[in-house]
Amino acid sequence: MAYGNKRRGKYTKNRTKKIKLNDTINDEYDSDVTIETNDKKTEIVVRDKLEKVENNRIRTRSKYKLEEDKKIMTVEDLDNYKRVEERTMIVINKNKIATFSDQGLFKNTVKSKINTMYNYKDDNSETRKYILQKWELLPQSLRQLIIDEAEKYTRVDQTIFYDDLTAEEAFKLVFDDDIGTMVGFETIGHIAHLNIPSERLSIKKLIGKIILDKHKHIRTVINKRSELQNQFRTMDIEHLAGEKNYVAKLIENGLNFQIDFANVYWNSRLIQERNRIRDLLDSDDLLVDMFAGVGPFAIYAAKKGCCVFANDLNPVGAKYMEINAKLNKVQELVKVFNKDARDFISKVVKENKLLDTTVKVFEKMEFKAEKVHFIMNLPRIALEFLDVFVGLASNIKDNPLRKCMVHCYCFSAQKEYEEEIDERITRALGVKLKRYKITKVRNVAPSKQMYCVEFECPEEILRLNKYGIMK
Repeated sequence: MAYGNKRRGKYTKNRTKKIKLNDTINDEYDSDVTIETNDKKTEIVVRDKLEKVENNRIRTRSKYKLEEDKKIMTVEDLDNYKRVEERTMIVINKNKIATFSDQGLFKNTVKSKINTMYNYKDDNSETRKYILQKWELLPQSLRQLIIDEAEKYTRVDQTIFYDDLTAEEAFKLVFDDDIGTMVGFETIGHIAHLNIPSERLSIKKLIGKIILDKHKHIRTVINKRSELQNQFRTMDIEHLAGEKNYVAKLIENGLNFQIDFANVYWNSRLIQERNRIRDLLDSDDLLVDMFAGVGPFAIYAAKKGCCVFANDLNPVGAKYMEINAKLNKVQELVKVFNKDARDFISKVVKENKLLDTTVKVFEKMEFKAEKVHFIMNLPRIALEFLDVFVGLASNIKDNPLRKCMVHCYCFSAQKEYEEEIDERITRALGVKLKRYKITKVRNVAPSKQMYCVEFECPEEILRLNKYGIMK
């Protein structure tokens, strides 16, 4: 159990003495007695009554002792971990609790993690007993108040087990000091997704156990073993701890998503980018998502009222897109496709003349969009697909076109990323764009960033035929 949780306990017989929890500690209990909690996990040995020192301060020290100084190497070592720490117990009359609260006792011992306390509470008692972890870190005024007003204060030994540790404390047991104790992970529903660096792979099972045990909402812990390289952008994942259940449910900005994390692509770190794109849309816009995954951009747009054509090459992704559209009650606004992106553009977008202002987007709806937004979230190679816009409207003769707004994502590791991206755009389109905007989305690695290239595709590009002649 983590620090700060309250436990009920009772004094039990030790040698020939027995006392109750609501008894005041006094001189007759100078010899050792034992407190056992109901879960039998924590035992506190009340030792010699603490004496006031000449400066009216109590000096306590913590001693950390691992049985036989055994280094934590296995999951079993963690389960068997035990150490003894020296703490301070204070006994306060119930009538004075408000005074102590006003002076910051509970703020300094509960909200400040360095001074967390246990509260052994008995509603029938006239006193309350608290175990303070860090007496020396309390403000001087609060220590003086305890000395002057507390019924008793005494030094105690407390046996600490693995279950009592916080995640940070547990990580300190298994990490080398020069590496640090920070372990970051992405949460997808009940799944904790880690990307463990090579220097920590030898203790990956320990890391998985600690995350599973210390985060109660986590039921599955996995590690990414390689970068996204396959055509479906699925990860090579390794199970570390907990259930082998990779179908997760999550809520993002009030929207419900269900994903099979082992078989589809999902990135929670793009939440701000999804918000940004949603804010760019008008409710009567049309959205075309070429690499939609499980449909986050599509669902965001549909919830705003947009009609959506969403495609993904991965059949599992297309399946969960339909599920997510139904979960969010926008299935009437989202048409799902499972095609190669180029086939999707040529056989769905072009053949159905989605850029033609005279064409109804959805047959059952009176809908005339002025803009079509194309989302191309496949950063590794999306820029290479920009050529699909060349001649996209070549089959639309005299009718005016809807504005073609392109949002194309890419990676770059170059300091002069504008030049690199510009060259790739020009190579794909065959012409140099006069106007476009590059927005930084996020840092992917220390020397690798993700960007979004945004522009309104010129009509002369859209109307080019295969001979390079504008119709």
